[in-house]
Amino acid sequence: MQVVPSYASVSGTALGMPVEQTASLFPNPTQGPFTLRMPVDADYSAGEVRIMDTMGNVVRTFSVRGLYNDFNLSGLARGIYFVEVYKNARFLQSFRVSYE
Repeated sequence: MQVVPSYASVSGTALGMPVEQTASLFPNPTQGPFTLRMPVDADYSAGEVRIMDTMGNVVRTFSVRGLYNDFNLSGLARGIYFVEVYKNARFLQSFRVSYE
């Protein structure tokens, strides 16, 4: 597997895509709010974000609205979550985020 350097490469998988085609998530760990930066070439109208707990249950789903998207884990139990990014209903990237 090729390692692709990017802001979020430590906590996300990018399927070997160039940095400008990958999403990034920050801050991580978070105290609730976090920002997801979509790939530069993304079709934002077709983007979706799924937040899942460690059991694989989808706990929240959001539509992507632009290059930068703000989300919040407030109201969920503190712990580890997985953020999956989809573009045109196709899996793009995942992140492991720590909610402290």
